[in-house]
Amino acid sequence: MQTINVFATDTINFELKALDLQGDSVFITHSGNIFQDATSIIIDPPYAMSIDTSGIAAASTSFKWITGCQHISASPYKIRYEASDNGCPLKMISVRKFDINVLPPPNVAKSNLLCLTLLDNNNLKITRVSDTAVSARYFNHFTLFRSVNGSAFSPLKNINETNPVEIYDSSAFENRINDYCYVLSAFNTCGMESERSDTLCSVSHINTHKNYIESVSVIAENNVQLKWEPFNAGPYAVYYIYKESDADATMQLVQTISNYQGSSWNDFDALTGKHSYCYAMINEDVCGNVSDTSLRACSILLKGASSLLVNSLSWTPYINWSGGVDHYDVLRKSAANTSGYEIAASLPKQLIYFDRDMPISSGTFNYIIKATEGAGGNNATSESNEIILNQAPLIFIPSAFTPNNDGVNDYFLNQGSFVEEFEFIIYNRWGQRVFNTGDLHDHWDGKFNGKLSPSGVYFYKLKFKGYDDKNITERTGSITLLR
Repeated sequence: MQTINVFATDTINFELKALDLQGDSVFITHSGNIFQDATSIIIDPPYAMSIDTSGIAAASTSFKWITGCQHISASPYKIRYEASDNGCPLKMISVRKFDINVLPPPNVAKSNLLCLTLLDNNNLKITRVSDTAVSARYFNHFTLFRSVNGSAFSPLKNINETNPVEIYDSSAFENRINDYCYVLSAFNTCGMESERSDTLCSVSHINTHKNYIESVSVIAENNVQLKWEPFNAGPYAVYYIYKESDADATMQLVQTISNYQGSSWNDFDALTGKHSYCYAMINEDVCGNVSDTSLRACSILLKGASSLLVNSLSWTPYINWSGGVDHYDVLRKSAANTSGYEIAASLPKQLIYFDRDMPISSGTFNYIIKATEGAGGNNATSESNEIILNQAPLIFIPSAFTPNNDGVNDYFLNQGSFVEEFEFIIYNRWGQRVFNTGDLHDHWDGKFNGKLSPSGVYFYKLKFKGYDDKNITERTGSITLLR
């Protein structure tokens, strides 16, 4: 048994050949109820064609059937070929059977309509997406359906092109008053209709693809990235990007983008450390229809100041997320944190923060504010500009210590914070160097060359530099050793 699958309107062609190695006469016969010469035909024409043949030692025949839409069937058509010889005393018989399934031809893919253009009061143009390829093999035609002022859709015209881009209606009278709506559908070779396109209407022909700005974020110094929500007609649209700063609250056109496949744009003309920038978008479709202006979305501007043991931060809010702001993260990086930024605080709606928990092993701190969108939005985030704040170095030098092994004040130990470079030298009264170190956390045990130093006054010289200092600070003083 051999199964043959075809689509309606396809043609089936094959040949059969029978051989007899003894050289006897060979006979080929056929049967089936799709042949015109069958005793009970079950199909409408065109019928399958084949003939009975014979020959000496060999015979051949052919099968041909031009299928039609009327031959589509849920069950297979069955045909049979029998080959025999006139051998004696026994004749040889060979049988071949075929199941033929005639399937509906594939539907043409759904068409998408881009936009509608009102050419004048009585004429308009419908523009179709041109990248929806249509195979000509099973395509018959497109039909444009029209509705007027809410009436039922009825066929307006057939289009035999496989890929029409522009379709015209010259009978759309008073199309700015009367509402003409259109859908497009395709039909295959058996008249089966595809899924209908989306609907376009003349009165509501306004471009409804209003842009939604997903985020405005500072990517680097003087680099703000604008991201928007993509839509199907985006690659065919022209984008107009407008910008204003907190110094000049006037929206100005700063960029026009055509034939763009992406959904982001970078503004390299932004002083991110001085201003917050707001952006809005308009798009124009291929038919010249202009969308409404998007909501303004503004970058976060972070500012800060340092005071004794405190870094103060304040920032502008992120506005116009559909989900609002869920929280702000204060991201901090310091020389003590080699892994990069860490979250110093997470704040629900607060726009100020006082950092009092800084690692004292560093003195320079980089900050960024990261906003996260709330529920109901696109889970977007936005980051501010980066600022650097420095803490002034602090060093405390004890005036005395008692290295008598009583467990109390046995070592001379400096204490300090936010110190980058450090050198400390102690001299006795004769000017001998009895101790020196470049480690802020190192200590003197009151010995010199392994021996106990006597009680008395000793002198020190200190050199240090903070992370924000360009010059080294020097100090001198005295300490008292008591036993």
